[in-house]
Amino acid sequence: MDRWAGLAVFAVVLLLSVSGPSARAVDVYTDPVGFITLTIRGTNGAPPGTTSVLSYLGLGLTQLVVKQGRITGAASNELVDALASWSDDQYNGASGPHFIEITSGPYAGLVDDIVKTVGATKKIYTANNLASLGLANITNQTYRIRKHWTIASVFGPTNQAGLQGGTSAAMADNVLVPDQSGALVTYWYKTGGFPPGTGWRKGANASIDVANDPIYFGDGVVVRRRVGPSVTVKLLGAVKLGRSILPLSQGDTFMSNPFAANLTLNTSGLYTTNVATGLKGGNSAGNADNVLLPTGPNGTLEIYWFKDSGFPPGTGWRKGADAVTNVGTTPLGIAQGFVVRRKAPNAAFDWYTQPPY
Repeated sequence: MDRWAGLAVFAVVLLLSVSGPSARAVDVYTDPVGFITLTIRGTNGAPPGTTSVLSYLGLGLTQLVVKQGRITGAASNELVDALASWSDDQYNGASGPHFIEITSGPYAGLVDDIVKTVGATKKIYTANNLASLGLANITNQTYRIRKHWTIASVFGPTNQAGLQGGTSAAMADNVLVPDQSGALVTYWYKTGGFPPGTGWRKGANASIDVANDPIYFGDGVVVRRRVGPSVTVKLLGAVKLGRSILPLSQGDTFMSNPFAANLTLNTSGLYTTNVATGLKGGNSAGNADNVLLPTGPNGTLEIYWFKDSGFPPGTGWRKGADAVTNVGTTPLGIAQGFVVRRKAPNAAFDWYTQPPY
């Protein structure tokens, strides 16, 4: 019953770039902006409860930059911008979840969640210890802050996307989002029932509104459509510029192309020849790490892998049991979701990927 949602994408880019000297010695510019249209496939008139369709989606745009500057000090998970002006909890708490991206130096493209903002000391606190990367590599580097996408900002605070609501997760369409451990968490839109109230809910909890739960940068999103026709979601945001560094765990990680243009398996950077920094190759799909892409009939997930040895001769990306045909030009499309399967005992690694523009 797993099916790939047909993904119709149309991106319009408006360049609003301004650069030049400033008192802060930081380039000031706005990322290009545009929109993508995601299509979540319907159930083709099947009676409710008899089938469901899975759609693997990716959010190929980011939220707009709300702050940028230069790091003047770092210790543990504390980052200081001596020239900053922000208020307490401006980038966390009631203001909604935000993340910081390092935009210069050897760790350009690294992102982390902001868990606390302090105005008086001009500090932000990150979820992880960024200073462990080396003070010399973080201090004096530039950064940007953006809001995370959330359930509400993607699908609408009152379900403007038009997904099927219900009185329980089992009755409604589901939005499956990876949490920070990589496990898929089920979200659904409550339309009535007990306890009173409507809005986005998580798992079996029908009381707590979770509209502002984040969808983390670079993660894929799975939508389970239980009943009804196809629906579309228009996502307006910023085109991500510069390199991205995204964590890939051992096991299955639900990912997406973070850029507003197609990558391919060849250009993705997923295979680097070094198993510590990229996927493990092999002489078959069974002994290599895999990328699962929705390219089969009706959008079923198919296995791709990198052949680095064995018979017949030749290396490169392969599909399924075919060890001969090179499929390296297979696209990781705009806003496409996919699964990266990192097999034990190979450890987690950071995926370094460059934009194709």
